[in-house]
Amino acid sequence: MKTGRRSFTLAVSAKSKPKAAFRDSQISNFHTFCSWGGRGSQAVPWKGPASAKDRFLVGIVGNLAPGGDGFADHLARFRKNPLYRGFRIPGSGLTKKLEQPEFVSDMKRVIDADLEVDINGGPAMLPEIAALVRKLPELRIVINHVANVRNDGKTLPDEWLQGMRDCSQGKQVFCKVSAIAEGATVRDSDGKASTDPGYYAPLLE
Repeated sequence: MKTGRRSFTLAVSAKSKPKAAFRDSQISNFHTFCSWGGRGSQAVPWKGPASAKDRFLVGIVGNLAPGGDGFADHLARFRKNPLYRGFRIPGSGLTKKLEQPEFVSDMKRVIDADLEVDINGGPAMLPEIAALVRKLPELRIVINHVANVRNDGKTLPDEWLQGMRDCSQGKQVFCKVSAIAEGATVRDSDGKASTDPGYYAPLLE
């Protein structure tokens, strides 16, 4: 798997301050891009054009439902703005969705549009992502939050390790390194995750 600008995984400078550019949507994540979701948000009028002047924001990942009604129209509308880079979906149920012609057709539209699909969930979703990679190897995929793995600072689950190896066979698979503190299982007396970089070394190596 890869990291870099196309996968939008770079962290912003500590001096940077995000601006609430999408007030009508639920902002769930800020890095060098904005990830926005929530029920019904695909129908929300997008404020992207007004935000194109904001140099902090280089891209946005929104919420669409491939295989659902109106997907093609929403994708065509959003992709007109260069800040729009794709959408996020849950990782559960992908195997069944791959049996649905409408879902596969919509994912092919994403490939043709040179956009990405962010996928969020736990380690159990990784075999399903690997199946998606085998079905559509040209689809650019970003695994969110290192698949939300639980990390004790020593040993990582075999399920996660094998799943990440299988997904990494795809040339268009990326991983967003984020939310690693949330996955830390060792906490201090105040419930805070470790600030020692060495704690996270097994996860990042």
